[in-house]
Amino acid sequence: MKTLIDSDKMSRFLWEDSVVITQDSSTTTVGDPVEYIIFDVNSSNSTIVENVPNVPSDWFECKYIYDNGWKNNHPTDDGKTYKWVQPTAKAEGLEGWVPE
Repeated sequence: MKTLIDSDKMSRFLWEDSVVITQDSSTTTVGDPVEYIIFDVNSSNSTIVENVPNVPSDWFECKYIYDNGWKNNHPTDDGKTYKWVQPTAKAEGLEGWVPE
């Protein structure tokens, strides 16, 4: 697998290694021929990491950090209990680790 990580090393996208990903200074393109273009990530604010092993079975965008291994992107220990909320139509604007 390959993942696109942002400057905080959060895994934003996940693809099979066979998918062609091309980055330039303004966009990231996916596929050859191009299937879609990602406009908010580019070579100056993200990195493509290839041959990523052991992708978590519950992977979701920004739920994990990839830095030579997977790490749960949980908030720092602030004494609160958090739960992971995936974005849905009902929870628009409320996603990621949120206090219970």
